[in-house]
Amino acid sequence: MNRIKKYKLKYSIMLICIFISYITILLPIQYKKTFAEKIQNENTETRIYSTATIDDSFDDSSIIIILDKAHSAINKLHRPTDFGLNEDYVIKDLTYLENDISKYKYLNTANFRQILQIQLPTPSKNNVLTTIQNLNQVDGLLRVEPNYIEEANSGLPENSSGTQYEKLWGLHGENGINADKAWHFTTGSNAIRVGIIDSGIAYHQDLNLNLVAGNDFCNYSSPTNDDPTGHGTHVAGIVGASGQVENGVVGVCQNIQLVPLQVVEYNSKNQNYYFDTIARIEAIMNASFDIPILNYSGGSLTEDPDLPPGFTTTQEALKLYDGLFITSAGNNALNVDNTPHYPSDYADETNLTYEMFYNRVISVGALNENGTRRSNSNYGENSVSIYAPGTSILSTLPNNSYGIMSGTSMAAPHVTGVAALLLSYNPDLTAAQLKSAILNGADTISISTPDGTQSVKKLNAIKALQYVMDNYGDSVNLKFNDRTFSKAIDATSSYFEESNCMLMMKVTNAYEYDFSISSTSALNITLYDENLDEISISTTSLNGGCQIDFSEDLSIGKYYLQASYVSETATGTIEITISGEPHTHEYNHKYVSLGASGHSAFCECGAGIIQSHAVNGDDPPAKRRCIKCNQLVLPGDEGFIIMSLQAQYVTANGSFIAPDGVIYLVEADIEAYLNDTLIFYKKDDFSLEIS
Repeated sequence: MNRIKKYKLKYSIMLICIFISYITILLPIQYKKTFAEKIQNENTETRIYSTATIDDSFDDSSIIIILDKAHSAINKLHRPTDFGLNEDYVIKDLTYLENDISKYKYLNTANFRQILQIQLPTPSKNNVLTTIQNLNQVDGLLRVEPNYIEEANSGLPENSSGTQYEKLWGLHGENGINADKAWHFTTGSNAIRVGIIDSGIAYHQDLNLNLVAGNDFCNYSSPTNDDPTGHGTHVAGIVGASGQVENGVVGVCQNIQLVPLQVVEYNSKNQNYYFDTIARIEAIMNASFDIPILNYSGGSLTEDPDLPPGFTTTQEALKLYDGLFITSAGNNALNVDNTPHYPSDYADETNLTYEMFYNRVISVGALNENGTRRSNSNYGENSVSIYAPGTSILSTLPNNSYGIMSGTSMAAPHVTGVAALLLSYNPDLTAAQLKSAILNGADTISISTPDGTQSVKKLNAIKALQYVMDNYGDSVNLKFNDRTFSKAIDATSSYFEESNCMLMMKVTNAYEYDFSISSTSALNITLYDENLDEISISTTSLNGGCQIDFSEDLSIGKYYLQASYVSETATGTIEITISGEPHTHEYNHKYVSLGASGHSAFCECGAGIIQSHAVNGDDPPAKRRCIKCNQLVLPGDEGFIIMSLQAQYVTANGSFIAPDGVIYLVEADIEAYLNDTLIFYKKDDFSLEIS
């Protein structure tokens, strides 16, 4: 019996040891593994192949190579033969560091990728492209590309030419959102506040310039800089990293106010609790945070889990919020038209349940770097509004670090950043107008889903901005007649910090137009075509640059004129005068009725005039029709004689203009009226006997 007890005690001790080992060793390892996979859920680096062509602008004698993590090493020397090249090629390590790594205070060795420059023995753009094709067969290379030549005024933020910017594929490149092109016109405004409903936003060198006070809705406390998962900090960097840090990252909207709205609780068990965070919208409104755009990279397949006391349901909260709400579509690989994902389902414009607010909700699906749908991204023709980059997105993480995350959580903040750019350009845009611009400015692409191919929208920053310019901005039509335009501008205002005045011009008559732009301060002038590509113009500067004159042959189409102050502190009114082809109006009696008293006539140039109906006063009242437009014109109740007594203008033969504007003609005046020789006199200046 004692022997049995000894065995029981022995096995009990073994089980306790195993359990302690699991708690102290295996469980932390598993947690760290799970967290690591959350930060970078792709263990292998996807090779990026160059799409360069002979027409691209690049150096004809050099090539840039970025090694993958496994083959990168600090101070590791490489020879041309390592890449299948002969000794005539010369290799330079662009990331060479001295042996004492400790003195490199800001070096993040975890993100280190070795970058090499290969000098070709025979300069030629064809040799560059051929060498790249050969190097594509070599293992260990993350990217091989030409040494591109940067153009002046690229619109890129300061320090954006570093290696970190090159990794931000979602912002630029073939399948990016063309944020770099939108930056030509605006990089944002620090007057625009964007709320990030997430796990918080940690202090970070790339975010601190744009980070403002928010709130912790879990602990109902003052704002803190903690972020237990890193998710919110990553999202914030995509929306609005400042781009001012050497080898840092840049967000879609570089000038912005990022408001942390923390809804993730971090407790002693390292658990994160996501409540129905959208209900915080009501609290946000009551707190008067003045946030026109909210980003929520979260959601669930359950509409309304248990809510904290005092909060309304998600739908009711959204009804109360007039701003634009941008949310991720979810990562369940489901057709959310059939299996709703909340709150992304509220973007479904075919669901009448949401008609009070769906024009203010955008649901975002995720795309891969090659432009295809991310495999776990939810989809749905009605419930997913638009798609944006969402795979291997590099952004900010706590402790001044950087990392990659993937999913619709990363796609949504790309849309949020574009919305902030649009609102920076025109702060008067409503949430519905913002959504309309983002969706109507999107590209149309085809994606594969488990249910077949779908035609969907893909985010395009520059086209969304152009939609705002065309539909919610200043515009003039140019045909034959001259046009003038004036706008009060303050270069220090948040409206349009970098470029002060953008005028869209619709040209319907090809001609050499003369432009004169003036103000009380020196100006810069730029002309763009319908694709927002700059047109080279020759200008004359007068009065110290306060007046700019030029002439330009414009074909039929759409153009944009940008006028900017040279000084960042200038204020005043910019006046634009555009002179077209000399022209005499020919109306040709093309009358359009204005109602009972008159009609309008238009010249082919678009100019118009308003004229009164003219009727034969001798016709019976029921048959009186305008002798030019043939519209039936019934007289007033007063009768012919009474109306003539009330008239102020008459002819010598007794025709008159009635108080309602209708011209009553006697037979003797009809021919003169049609020949435009009939003269009306003021009744007080002409004696007329009415019989």
